[in-house]
Amino acid sequence: MTQRQLLQDCTEFLKNYYHDEIAEAALERRESLWIDHNDLYTFDSDIAHDVIDGRPKEILDALSAASANVDTPTSVTNSELTIRLYNLPETDVYAPGEIRAEQGGWYVGVDAILERVPSTADFPEEVAFECQRCGNVIPVPQQITQDELQEPTECDKCERKGPWQILDGETNWQDYSKVRFQARPDANEASEGKLPGYVLNDLIDEGGESGLIGRAGEPVTVYGIVKRSQKSGRGENSLLFDHLLDVRAIEFDRDDDTVDVAAPR
Repeated sequence: MTQRQLLQDCTEFLKNYYHDEIAEAALERRESLWIDHNDLYTFDSDIAHDVIDGRPKEILDALSAASANVDTPTSVTNSELTIRLYNLPETDVYAPGEIRAEQGGWYVGVDAILERVPSTADFPEEVAFECQRCGNVIPVPQQITQDELQEPTECDKCERKGPWQILDGETNWQDYSKVRFQARPDANEASEGKLPGYVLNDLIDEGGESGLIGRAGEPVTVYGIVKRSQKSGRGENSLLFDHLLDVRAIEFDRDDDTVDVAAPR
């Protein structure tokens, strides 16, 4: 399936299943849209399968782009919404200790305890570097799993290799917080373990007045993309990679609905 066809299919899906929710999000200036995986499966089983173990980021990005294409009866212009996909099949929900190499890159659910939520930091998703030789501005995407800031290799205007100055106002900053999940008390020995992860932007504030920080210690089902983070530091084997969960949605066991203020469909 081409990118164009995927975008068309995602737009049709959102128009048919989430038109009212998108209109409400635009009116209330919310940043996210919660999507039930069952709805996606009913619309197109191939896309529903691919978003789990095929190309999750590509499909989630397409759904996000498609959300801005849905016409709504409001005077507010639609912007792209962050997609919070939840309610995966039980076969795609794991304990923290069950994540293996096979799940790398997959969109999964994890039944766990939200163990730790430290304070937030600023993450530069794309850094604007200004060449101090000629003033040319070069945007450079950054990855959460990297240890150092990625600078331009050379200026595409004067062909010099710096020096560079970061332009704070033109850099794309996001709110960032580390999280960590541990196995539930009733997990069997083979499922025990811990899984680190991170959350971005409005998801940090979900779950009540204190946000996720106020919900530490509670049982959750968390959804996200399993990424690999290369081991680094003194004494570490750089050939090895740890798992890291790019968290996209969280459900708390003691809540009737997901942590989003507006309950999903």
